[in-house]
Amino acid sequence: MNDTLFLQFYSRIENTNPRFKGHSFYEVCNGFSDTWDLCKSKGDFLWINHIKQGKSYGKNVDTKFNTKLPIDKGTIYISAYYFSQLQQVYEWACDYPNITFWVGGPSANPNTFKVDYSIFPSNMNIIGTTVEEYFNVPNFSGKWKLELPDKDHSMTLLYTYNIRSSCYWGKCNFCNFSQGTRVRENLKFEFLDVKYDGFQRVALYTPSITPDQIFKVFDIPYNKNMRFDIFLRPDKPVRDALLKVLKTKKDRCPQIKFMFGVDFPSEKMMKYMNKNTTLDEMLETINIISEFDSTDIQIQLPFIMGWDNLEQSDLDEMEIFLEKIPYDKMKFSFGLTMLSARPNTWVFDNYKSKKDLYYGPFFYGFDPIISEEQMEFSRKGAELLYKYNDVTVFDYYDIRNLK
Repeated sequence: MNDTLFLQFYSRIENTNPRFKGHSFYEVCNGFSDTWDLCKSKGDFLWINHIKQGKSYGKNVDTKFNTKLPIDKGTIYISAYYFSQLQQVYEWACDYPNITFWVGGPSANPNTFKVDYSIFPSNMNIIGTTVEEYFNVPNFSGKWKLELPDKDHSMTLLYTYNIRSSCYWGKCNFCNFSQGTRVRENLKFEFLDVKYDGFQRVALYTPSITPDQIFKVFDIPYNKNMRFDIFLRPDKPVRDALLKVLKTKKDRCPQIKFMFGVDFPSEKMMKYMNKNTTLDEMLETINIISEFDSTDIQIQLPFIMGWDNLEQSDLDEMEIFLEKIPYDKMKFSFGLTMLSARPNTWVFDNYKSKKDLYYGPFFYGFDPIISEEQMEFSRKGAELLYKYNDVTVFDYYDIRNLK
């Protein structure tokens, strides 16, 4: 094997919880797909099966992965999508002093974590740039390609196609996706040539798709074995684009799951979170999307509990909002998580920590302190969501502090 490697992670996620109607899937964190030919000219590709672990509440918690590498000296470039993968790279750097590690990817963005670099092994380097920038070539100038790590096509395959690295709004008080300027101007959708016999979920990665990109996605031909996951903002330009597609689209639409954060549906909380949208605008967006063919388009609505300023009136507005969703027209799913304070956000600067969150030495935020009274409001908010368990799917469910 070459002593220069380009390492990507993959994992198989088995969801056996019948309550949330989840399914198993096979996820590849294909960070080098954009630069496949560039990397291939400089070394070998290596896939590592990565088993994600839960959050660590402190730097000294022992959560080592103990995964071995096939070489003991050389250079390894790594694309790290999750914080647990960043922790894995740190452990390798400690265990393999004769390998120089260069790590990039979403979790290696210095805007999203804090770390004491004085404890870092000297052979671990966080790039902080794209692969193209590191090798001094234009972004998205290479050949996109995905070679899968194994030949088992029995599970749903999930992978990523990057179209924009930052949110064009970028001002919500809990979110740190405002950084980054990398935009794929020429959407060739090269993933359409991936050879896979099973069902494919393609995450068209952007924190908020633009109206122009919406038109291009809807031009992709329908494929019964392919679905696109897309984040959008429920603002007027996006609604206008969706309405235009609805009126002019003649062929069958591609399968799409639109995801946009409701977070906490009250007008007071919309302003508090600085979302620059209203509940009426959210419902209008939902109603427009629900006019598409319900067999091809679906909607995921993420919610956040754990705020420190909820009142009964917020729960009352949430209940009315949930009642207005047209569950009979389309497949809806909910996501439920607790508020985490991420670095470089307003919440991080203005809330106090109950539990610091670490992966290895990487501090990526904290669970905020809130009163028992406020926690009870969040429990009631979660209960309002549970009432719709028969007509929705829970895509994810993280209520570690509500129990």
